[in-house]
Amino acid sequence: MSAVLEVALISASAAIVVLVACLVPVIFLARRQLKQLALTAENLKTNLESLMLDSRELVRNVRILSERANLHLENVGRVVHTVRQWTERADRIVDELGSVVEPPVLSFVRNMNLLRMGVTTFFQRLLHQDRENETDSPIRKEIDHV
Repeated sequence: MSAVLEVALISASAAIVVLVACLVPVIFLARRQLKQLALTAENLKTNLESLMLDSRELVRNVRILSERANLHLENVGRVVHTVRQWTERADRIVDELGSVVEPPVLSFVRNMNLLRMGVTTFFQRLLHQDRENETDSPIRKEIDHV
């Protein structure tokens, strides 16, 4: 049994040597990969920190811009309100002036139209009678002659 035991021990020793020979490079490779992963994670952390700072600055700028936009919108609202009040006041003034000025102007226009019609009618009658007298005179002369 000792030969079998020796062969078993030698094969076990050889297996351990082969295992150690295979595991040592794999462990070194894994260690190197972990170091690269750690460096990449560190670079990523640095990049993420700068990205976080940039995003915080961007959010702060957007907040400032939105506050300014809100102030401008409030100012525009005030201007629109003021313009609306002025427009209403102007409408009231125009209505009041219209009610004060319009009746005399309309009556003046109506009177001028009546005066124009009267003068036109007067001159038409006056000119029409002159024409009747001119056209009637040869006939009257003949009638008078007979």
